Amino acid sequence: MRKALVRIWAICWYNTLPILRNPLTFLTIVIWPIIPMLFMGIFLGEEGVRQAIVGIIITSVSFSGIYVAQDYVFNRTITKLQDFLVASPLKQHEYIFGITLSSLLTTSIAILIGYMFMIYMHMASLMGLIYFTFIILAGAFMLEPLGFIIGSRFDDAGRVNGITNILAIIFSFVAPVYYPLDYIPESYRFFTYLIPTTHIAHLARVSLGLTGVEGLGFYNHIAVIAGLTIMMYLLGYRYSRWREA
Repeated sequence: MRKALVRIWAICWYNTLPILRNPLTFLTIVIWPIIPMLFMGIFLGEEGVRQAIVGIIITSVSFSGIYVAQDYVFNRTITKLQDFLVASPLKQHEYIFGITLSSLLTTSIAILIGYMFMIYMHMASLMGLIYFTFIILAGAFMLEPLGFIIGSRFDDAGRVNGITNILAIIFSFVAPVYYPLDYIPESYRFFTYLIPTTHIAHLARVSLGLTGVEGLGFYNHIAVIAGLTIMMYLLGYRYSRWREA
């Protein structure tokens, strides 16, 4: 167990160092999820800021699951690191956890800023904050395999970059992440339920009392997240590539 944790941390640190050595890239990762909050604060006031804080945290978590696809394809096709790791004691799941942890570390500043705003504005009780964190962790766990599937199925870094950018827009801005389900007419909500982050964002807002609609119902949203998590991991096991054929 200890050796596995050491291997995970080694991959995490190896993958994090290039970002830390490039302050502009790191700054972009931190600022990008926060920008919408400025506009929502200007046009919607304090309520807009409260809604956007949820968006900051969930967007940062979803980015950490999506954009790691670029790391996977880079390590596999450019540096050939994955070929070396396949022949090492490192296991596939340790590699995935290490890369995902590195992505969470790079987005952790934005996540911490979101939590600081949440505490400063007294948006949740201690139990509400614990429940909110549990939902965020469940969302991170659900999205974790997605980047690996994309990054291991495509060899063209440009194509992977395009796919991840489109998914980032859908998961963060098309889905009601920065705004609640309340803003979407009931007849159109079905389409948002097809996006995984919708369910994470809605349950997060339920924990903070920031929504006035029931959505699919508490247990149905939980069931969808659980079902999507199982599906993501099954797809990751079935279609991702660790060893080249």
